[in-house]
Amino acid sequence: MKLDPNSQGMRVNKKELSDIFGISERTFTEYQKDPNFPFIEDGGRGQKNLYDTAQVVRYLVARIENKPTSDRSALAEAKTDQAQADAALKRLMVNEKVGVLVPKDEGLEMLMDWASYANRQIKEGIDRFIADLQSMHSIEIDKELRLKYVSTTTERIRSYALKLAGDRDDSSGDVQDTQTVID
Repeated sequence: MKLDPNSQGMRVNKKELSDIFGISERTFTEYQKDPNFPFIEDGGRGQKNLYDTAQVVRYLVARIENKPTSDRSALAEAKTDQAQADAALKRLMVNEKVGVLVPKDEGLEMLMDWASYANRQIKEGIDRFIADLQSMHSIEIDKELRLKYVSTTTERIRSYALKLAGDRDDSSGDVQDTQTVID
């Protein structure tokens, strides 16, 4: 890389360059293999090189902006992705062994059981309330009116349970249909 004659950087060796940028000397050695990496003075094999910090900053910025996808960097990226996936899988296996995880089908079944129970409790509570109103005030409450309020509430509970389960299929028979719960 041609050096900018107006560069305002410091002249440093690789160790100093590593300390300034917080990048290992080994990484800079790898960067030196790139023909665009800036040297002030190439000391040759076994000798110290000199670098201009301003030029190195420009190189690093260009490297980030252009992000070359060499086979080596693609392989390194793939290895990193694989390591992260392996770590996530190991965490899942540990959580499963200690009983932290619940299989999706089992969780869905528990959630649907809760929704059915909640719907029955709502229906029974409203039925008791209606019976009390009717006996205390000698009035008759229409079954259709009761159905209107109970079915709206139980359907909301059912929909919310399905939403929590991540199961958008409203045709699931796991939660009792509101008509079944109400009658």
